[in-house]
Amino acid sequence: MWWAGVGPSPGLAPLTLVRGMFLWRMGAMLQINRDFPFQVALSFDEAAMDVLDWLEGQTLEWDMYVDLPANTIRYCFRTMADAMSFKRRFGDAAEGRAVAGGC
Repeated sequence: MWWAGVGPSPGLAPLTLVRGMFLWRMGAMLQINRDFPFQVALSFDEAAMDVLDWLEGQTLEWDMYVDLPANTIRYCFRTMADAMSFKRRFGDAAEGRAVAGGC
């Protein structure tokens, strides 16, 4: 079905992988949640680059993903100690930015 009478551009196939892409993203999030169970969610803001700079300089094992419904970035860690170190540095420093603790 084409919306507003607009068809595909000549030479381009219509997008048909939405369901597969959604399942791939869900699978990736489930794997991150399994492998990095201790998570801290921070709101989107200009401090995100400071967070990434700090994480790059650490020896922590971490991953992250964007939680669009919550409008946050989830920083995920393998150990509670790493998550607590991160939360002390960023969650407590900007009161109200941390919206979730370790699971």
